[in-house]
Amino acid sequence: MNICPRRVDRVEIITLVDNVIENSGSRLHDNVVPVGKWVSDENTSPWNTFAGHGLATLIRTYIENDSYEALYDTGPSGEILLHNVKALGVDLSAIDAIVMSHGHWDHFRGLTTILAKIGRQDVPVYLHPRMLVKRRFVIKTEQGERVRTLPPVCSLDEIIDAGGSPRSTIQPVLIAGDTILRTGEIPRKTKYEKGVPNHQAFVDGEWIDDSKVIDDNCVVIRTKRGLIIVTGCAHAGVINSVNEAIRLTGVNKVHAIIGGFHLGGKRNKSRVERTIKDLLAISPAMIVPCHCTGAFAQHLMANAFPRAYVTGSVGNLYRF
Repeated sequence: MNICPRRVDRVEIITLVDNVIENSGSRLHDNVVPVGKWVSDENTSPWNTFAGHGLATLIRTYIENDSYEALYDTGPSGEILLHNVKALGVDLSAIDAIVMSHGHWDHFRGLTTILAKIGRQDVPVYLHPRMLVKRRFVIKTEQGERVRTLPPVCSLDEIIDAGGSPRSTIQPVLIAGDTILRTGEIPRKTKYEKGVPNHQAFVDGEWIDDSKVIDDNCVVIRTKRGLIIVTGCAHAGVINSVNEAIRLTGVNKVHAIIGGFHLGGKRNKSRVERTIKDLLAISPAMIVPCHCTGAFAQHLMANAFPRAYVTGSVGNLYRF
């Protein structure tokens, strides 16, 4: 099945929330613009953004005289997201759609706040049916099971009350004037991208295995240089995510990959190395592993991709 977005003339991607603030931009990529070079100090405070464990990304696409905007994830809190929107002088009133990458709090808990800030009714919010359920980790130890319940996300009623129009589907869908593709459920084909062990979801009155985090998706933009792929946490695996973007669009060239890759911790050394091997075969011109990728994986990727690697940061503007 091909579901290819329209090829855009230009793309702008702004990181509104991330774990890191690093304002130096990129020595090798002129299209990576740090806050000091695109945000005016007048009526804004670009040097006073907040970092937080989570991700929120604003995507603007342009075709001739038409432009479209989508928000991909909303960070761990409305406080952080609203603060950074104001600090960066970003106007979200023209948002065409909001896409949620998966149902974890660090991507979700700014949603109702930002809907209220947008101030319109029936803003499309694209969800997977699994996203709003309770989640937890259950780890077996010598002393018994250790349970860590994740902070809850909002309900459908709360999304509607805040001005959102929930669009729940497991299928891929085109949004923002058909310029952005939000994938559906991502097939798990690599042997080493195993999702999140010990992860459970509360479905139909019982806790079930949710190690695959099946609600995870990514978004895809098509440019003349190839695909730009933005991930949330890539619980499906960044390689599985990229392969699904290629399969859906029929476009083999990947120009850039930006987002969380969920490779944190030295215990994931083998998975990191295999991911890097497959990324080298894909050969993106730019790779920006941020949020949950982890310092260990980022260090190895920076060495493996000396020209493509870019350090992500709150306030970075990427122009393609």
